[in-house]
Amino acid sequence: MFRGVNLAPTRGNSNTGSFVRDQYYWSYLDQQEWYLSRLRSFRVQSLRIPVNVVTAQNTTALLRMRSFAERATGGRVVIVMFDSYTDTSRTDEELMAAYSHGDGKVNSVSEFAAAWAAAHAVFRETSALYEIFNEPFGYGSNAREYVREMERIIALARLPRERCILDGLKYAENVKGVAAAGWDGLLGYHYYPFYLKTSEEWRHEERMYSDISPVADRVVITEFGADLRLRGEDVACIRGMAAAVARLRGEGRGVLGAYQWHGWHNHDNYDLWDSENREGAELISWFLEGFADEPPLPPSPPSVPPLAPCPADTWSPSWAESPMAACDVWAFNERWGALQGGRTLAEACGLQWAAKNCAGTCCRDALKET
Repeated sequence: MFRGVNLAPTRGNSNTGSFVRDQYYWSYLDQQEWYLSRLRSFRVQSLRIPVNVVTAQNTTALLRMRSFAERATGGRVVIVMFDSYTDTSRTDEELMAAYSHGDGKVNSVSEFAAAWAAAHAVFRETSALYEIFNEPFGYGSNAREYVREMERIIALARLPRERCILDGLKYAENVKGVAAAGWDGLLGYHYYPFYLKTSEEWRHEERMYSDISPVADRVVITEFGADLRLRGEDVACIRGMAAAVARLRGEGRGVLGAYQWHGWHNHDNYDLWDSENREGAELISWFLEGFADEPPLPPSPPSVPPLAPCPADTWSPSWAESPMAACDVWAFNERWGALQGGRTLAEACGLQWAAKNCAGTCCRDALKET
């Protein structure tokens, strides 16, 4: 059972930042204590870590991430390889701004295999699972071509088959098609509110149940999410998913785990740690209880009163693009910022300077230290 969270690459935006061509940046590694405290308070038991071909071959970066994961979850991770942009007429920044997800096909089997071999060299002695290719929408409905190509990568990289996950076709939706094409291992499934765009819980329950029921005991929900400001369809989606999981479990076909997208503190509507998203984060936590090692799924979602709005940050140094960005840097800095001298963020926020300049950041973040 996996109660998990995705650690999106911390570049651009959380929707498209994973598709860049060059080395990923993971701010988690530079702000470890801050992120570790939140992952632990959320009782995260496993991490899904996206990589691309370039990042997978950076042994130093992967070793740092492995060390972080060992501290956060005892090393329980899913490593997933994302597609990378191939459009040479536009920069990565332009493609990210256009919300491009690449072409949904492996660009080079040999390059992918080499990248997976390098990643396996780092994670070989761990319990890491390997999700071979994220959201293979470029293969259309051709499950045989897709499975054959994934099998080739697994063989060339000499990966242990029992640790490998193949995503369902399209946006990791059609897991039954992948199983029918001959894959008998673990299956990766994704689900989001926009798959149906309805506020009726039963429709989400029926969609998910239909998608995975014949193979549920091999399914890991490696991505799911919702707008944590909680529009009607977002609440219906998460509750419908919970109903589908409970229904399958009642039939003796339990799903293996679920990973929320995402755990990057970037203040967007999917950010687990942003105070504006607190009520939604409580709903996600409720859903994930069904995948924890100990407690069962509670009978009903919690009711969390809305928080009062936080004030605006006002500190505006010339090097920062906004007061919020400046205060975020201050909040994580151990040399000259909030954490200097071994202080906690909550302690730093009690100082007069912080109350005057970074009151918004203190409101959003420091209260979570308590």
